[in-house]
Amino acid sequence: SLIEGLKINQTVQSLGLGYTELGMIGMEAIADLIRTTGNLRVLDISNNDISAEMLKPVALALRETIGLRHINISHHCIGQSGAYYLADALENNQGLEELLACNVHSNERGIDSIGCQALAEALRNNCSLKKLWLGGNKIGSQGAQALADCLEVNHTLEELRLEGNRIRPQGGKSLARAVAM
Repeated sequence: SLIEGLKINQTVQSLGLGYTELGMIGMEAIADLIRTTGNLRVLDISNNDISAEMLKPVALALRETIGLRHINISHHCIGQSGAYYLADALENNQGLEELLACNVHSNERGIDSIGCQALAEALRNNCSLKKLWLGGNKIGSQGAQALADCLEVNHTLEELRLEGNRIRPQGGKSLARAVAM
Protein backbone atom coordinates (compact mmCIF):
# COMPACT_ATOMS: atom_id res chain seq x y z
CA SER A 1 0.00 0.00 0.00
CA LEU A 2 0.97 3.66 -0.27
CA ILE A 3 1.47 3.99 3.48
CA GLU A 4 3.73 0.92 3.62
CA GLY A 5 5.81 2.37 0.80
CA LEU A 6 6.12 5.69 2.61
CA LYS A 7 7.48 3.92 5.69
CA ILE A 8 10.36 2.71 3.54
CA ASN A 9 10.80 5.91 1.50
CA GLN A 10 12.06 8.40 4.07
CA THR A 11 12.31 11.35 1.65
CA VAL A 12 8.63 12.32 1.43
CA GLN A 13 8.00 15.25 3.78
CA SER A 14 4.53 16.35 2.66
CA LEU A 15 1.56 14.04 2.13
CA GLY A 16 -1.80 15.18 0.77
CA LEU A 17 -4.62 12.68 1.14
CA GLY A 18 -7.65 14.95 0.98
CA TYR A 19 -10.83 13.60 -0.67
CA THR A 20 -9.58 10.02 -0.55
CA GLU A 21 -12.24 8.31 1.60
CA LEU A 22 -9.62 7.03 4.03
CA GLY A 23 -11.97 5.31 6.45
CA MET A 24 -10.87 3.79 9.73
CA ILE A 25 -8.30 1.46 8.16
CA GLY A 26 -6.67 4.37 6.33
CA MET A 27 -6.59 6.50 9.47
CA GLU A 28 -4.98 3.69 11.46
CA ALA A 29 -2.36 3.30 8.72
CA ILE A 30 -1.68 7.06 8.80
CA ALA A 31 -1.28 6.92 12.58
CA ASP A 32 1.27 4.14 12.14
CA LEU A 33 3.07 6.22 9.51
CA ILE A 34 3.23 9.23 11.87
CA ARG A 35 4.77 7.03 14.55
CA THR A 36 7.33 5.30 12.33
CA THR A 37 8.64 8.00 10.02
CA GLY A 38 10.57 10.98 11.29
CA ASN A 39 10.58 12.88 7.99
CA LEU A 40 6.87 13.56 7.50
CA ARG A 41 6.34 17.28 8.20
CA VAL A 42 3.02 18.10 6.49
CA LEU A 43 -0.13 15.95 6.46
CA ASP A 44 -3.39 16.92 4.77
CA ILE A 45 -6.24 14.52 5.48
CA SER A 46 -8.99 17.10 4.98
CA ASN A 47 -12.29 16.39 3.26
CA ASN A 48 -12.47 12.78 4.41
CA ASP A 49 -15.51 13.05 6.74
CA ILE A 50 -13.28 12.17 9.67
CA SER A 51 -15.27 11.17 12.75
CA ALA A 52 -13.99 11.31 16.33
CA GLU A 53 -13.30 7.58 16.36
CA MET A 54 -11.41 7.83 13.06
CA LEU A 55 -9.36 10.71 14.46
CA LYS A 56 -8.45 8.90 17.67
CA PRO A 57 -5.50 6.81 16.35
CA VAL A 58 -4.02 9.85 14.60
CA ALA A 59 -4.38 11.97 17.74
CA LEU A 60 -2.68 9.26 19.79
CA ALA A 61 0.17 9.16 17.27
CA LEU A 62 0.52 12.94 17.53
CA ARG A 63 1.27 12.51 21.22
CA GLU A 64 4.33 10.48 20.32
CA THR A 65 5.89 12.49 17.47
CA ILE A 66 7.77 15.74 17.23
CA GLY A 67 8.45 15.57 13.49
CA LEU A 68 5.02 16.47 12.09
CA ARG A 69 4.68 20.26 11.86
CA HIS A 70 1.36 20.76 10.01
CA ILE A 71 -1.86 18.77 9.97
CA ASN A 72 -5.07 19.65 8.14
CA ILE A 73 -8.20 17.78 9.21
CA SER A 74 -10.64 20.39 7.87
CA HIS A 75 -14.13 19.46 6.70
CA HIS A 76 -14.48 16.95 9.48
CA CYS A 77 -17.25 15.67 11.72
CA ILE A 78 -15.23 15.10 14.91
CA GLY A 79 -17.53 16.91 17.33
CA GLN A 80 -16.76 17.30 21.01
CA SER A 81 -15.12 13.88 21.40
CA GLY A 82 -12.70 14.56 18.58
CA ALA A 83 -11.81 17.92 20.14
CA TYR A 84 -10.91 16.06 23.34
CA TYR A 85 -8.60 13.76 21.34
CA LEU A 86 -6.95 16.78 19.71
CA ALA A 87 -6.60 18.52 23.07
CA ASP A 88 -4.85 15.49 24.51
CA ALA A 89 -2.50 15.42 21.52
CA LEU A 90 -1.72 19.15 21.84
CA GLU A 91 -1.11 18.84 25.54
CA ASN A 92 1.57 16.21 24.90
CA ASN A 93 3.00 17.24 21.51
CA GLN A 94 5.71 19.87 21.36
CA GLY A 95 6.45 19.77 17.63
CA LEU A 96 3.17 20.53 15.83
CA GLU A 97 3.09 24.14 14.63
CA GLU A 98 -0.11 24.26 12.56
CA LEU A 99 -3.51 22.65 13.14
CA LEU A 100 -6.24 23.32 10.63
CA ALA A 101 -9.62 22.02 11.78
CA CYS A 102 -12.09 24.16 9.87
CA ASN A 103 -15.52 22.70 9.28
CA VAL A 104 -17.42 24.57 6.64
CA HIS A 105 -19.83 21.96 5.37
CA SER A 106 -21.50 20.72 8.53
CA ASN A 107 -21.31 23.05 11.48
CA GLU A 108 -23.54 20.76 13.54
CA ARG A 109 -20.87 18.04 13.67
CA GLY A 110 -18.04 20.44 14.34
CA ILE A 111 -16.14 21.41 17.46
CA ASP A 112 -18.47 22.95 20.04
CA SER A 113 -17.80 25.30 22.96
CA ILE A 114 -16.93 22.47 25.36
CA GLY A 115 -14.53 20.92 22.87
CA CYS A 116 -12.99 24.35 22.30
CA GLN A 117 -12.54 24.77 26.05
CA ALA A 118 -10.57 21.50 26.09
CA LEU A 119 -8.39 22.73 23.21
CA ALA A 120 -7.81 26.06 24.95
CA GLU A 121 -6.81 24.32 28.18
CA ALA A 122 -4.30 22.17 26.28
CA LEU A 123 -2.85 25.24 24.58
CA ARG A 124 -2.05 26.85 27.91
CA ASN A 125 1.07 24.66 28.14
CA ASN A 126 1.75 24.04 24.46
CA CYS A 127 4.89 25.84 23.29
CA SER A 128 4.89 24.86 19.63
CA LEU A 129 1.50 25.56 17.99
CA LYS A 130 1.67 28.81 16.03
CA LYS A 131 -1.40 28.49 13.80
CA LEU A 132 -4.87 27.27 14.80
CA TRP A 133 -7.76 27.43 12.36
CA LEU A 134 -11.17 26.57 13.78
CA GLY A 135 -13.39 28.43 11.33
CA GLY A 136 -16.89 27.12 10.65
CA ASN A 137 -17.29 25.12 13.84
CA LYS A 138 -19.62 26.06 16.70
CA ILE A 139 -17.39 27.27 19.51
CA GLY A 140 -19.66 30.19 20.41
CA SER A 141 -18.91 32.85 23.02
CA GLN A 142 -17.91 30.31 25.68
CA GLY A 143 -15.28 28.78 23.41
CA ALA A 144 -14.06 32.25 22.46
CA GLN A 145 -13.76 33.15 26.15
CA ALA A 146 -11.73 29.99 26.80
CA LEU A 147 -9.39 30.85 23.92
CA ALA A 148 -9.08 34.43 25.20
CA ASP A 149 -8.10 33.13 28.64
CA CYS A 150 -5.58 30.81 27.02
CA LEU A 151 -4.02 33.65 25.03
CA GLU A 152 -3.17 35.42 28.27
CA VAL A 153 -0.60 32.70 29.04
CA ASN A 154 0.19 31.19 25.62
CA HIS A 155 2.64 33.43 23.81
CA THR A 156 3.41 31.01 20.98
CA LEU A 157 0.14 31.09 19.02
CA GLU A 158 0.49 33.64 16.20
CA GLU A 159 -2.55 32.96 14.01
CA LEU A 160 -6.06 32.11 15.18
CA ARG A 161 -8.90 31.82 12.64
CA LEU A 162 -12.40 31.64 14.07
CA GLU A 163 -14.73 32.92 11.35
CA GLY A 164 -18.22 31.38 11.20
CA ASN A 165 -18.37 30.33 14.86
CA ARG A 166 -21.28 32.34 16.28
CA ILE A 167 -18.98 34.05 18.76
CA ARG A 168 -21.31 37.02 19.48
CA PRO A 169 -20.15 40.41 20.81
CA GLN A 170 -19.13 39.23 24.29
CA GLY A 171 -16.82 36.54 22.90
CA GLY A 172 -15.41 39.04 20.41
CA LYS A 173 -14.68 41.52 23.21
CA SER A 174 -12.89 38.83 25.24
CA LEU A 175 -10.72 37.89 22.26
CA ALA A 176 -9.98 41.53 21.45
CA ARG A 177 -8.83 42.17 25.03
CA ALA A 178 -6.61 39.09 25.02
CA VAL A 179 -5.01 39.97 21.68
CA ALA A 180 -4.38 43.55 22.83
CA MET A 181 -2.38 42.40 25.86
